[in-house]
Amino acid sequence: MPQGDPQVRLAALVACGTRAVIGAVFGSAATAELEYAGRLAGDLRAGTLLGDRNFAAVDLPLRPEH
Repeated sequence: MPQGDPQVRLAALVACGTRAVIGAVFGSAATAELEYAGRLAGDLRAGTLLGDRNFAAVDLPLRPEH
């Protein structure tokens, strides 16, 4: 029997100046944060600066497909 509260993992793309949420994904805490970050790649636009201490050395697919 599982113990504790259910957990959810959230990754969000937020504009620094306006703090507007550009995109967000969430799901099971068992799924790695980098998987969710990859899903946000489609929300990036030309000229977007992406910064996060956890993703500095990771090769993410950050090229928008459209």
